[in-house]
Amino acid sequence: MKKQKINYAFFVVCKMDNASHHKFISSGRVEKETVLETLKSCLRGIRKHHPSAKVFIIDSNSDDQTYHKHVEGQFNVKVDYAKNKNYTVGAVKYVFENYKDYEFYYFIQDSQVVCSNLEDLLCHELTTYSYFNSHRGMHRSKSGREYGFGWPGNIELGDAWLEKYTSIKKIPDAFTGCWGSIMYCRQKVLEDLNNAGYFNMLPSNKQEDQLMERITGIVLEDLGYDLKKSTLRGTNRLAKKFRARK
Repeated sequence: MKKQKINYAFFVVCKMDNASHHKFISSGRVEKETVLETLKSCLRGIRKHHPSAKVFIIDSNSDDQTYHKHVEGQFNVKVDYAKNKNYTVGAVKYVFENYKDYEFYYFIQDSQVVCSNLEDLLCHELTTYSYFNSHRGMHRSKSGREYGFGWPGNIELGDAWLEKYTSIKKIPDAFTGCWGSIMYCRQKVLEDLNNAGYFNMLPSNKQEDQLMERITGIVLEDLGYDLKKSTLRGTNRLAKKFRARK
């Protein structure tokens, strides 16, 4: 009996500000490109390895509301001007509420480039782009834990959010973080996150966005998911371009 194919789609989290000013720089190189060029690299990678997949761009309240003209026809994608103001977590929540027809969801950021076919991930409930060992403390202050928190207020805020919205009372002493809150998962994972209260915790600035990388891992682990079991960390199957800093 032929195995039924899983219905999946890619969802690209994108913020298109003034593309003439915002630049990205490739890791280890000095070559620069605009945000629009970086988005096209992202879409080109998806189309190379997933030529017929459904692809949606979830817009993060961009200043430029016309960039669909540059990508929709060229890459056969759909730009959803979602007015998302809550970073990756906000985009994931938006997709969960508005795209119910898929069994599996690939969430990626516009600065990432798919370098291989990712259909093998469909056999897992959850795969992370990358995870990191973390702890309740600042920076790399504990041996064997890679990252704590960059802002002291995030620990207090994280405790308050977890206690208010979930059954978790506070940030654990040690846990696994989820890089960028990026994941590839079945619909059940999103349903579990929603039932756990995860989507009530929405970042409104960069500090809170960093906090949610920790909260995402904490909630997923509390739900019983293993962030390390299936991960693209260290595989080079998905490349990341970093924003150039002055």
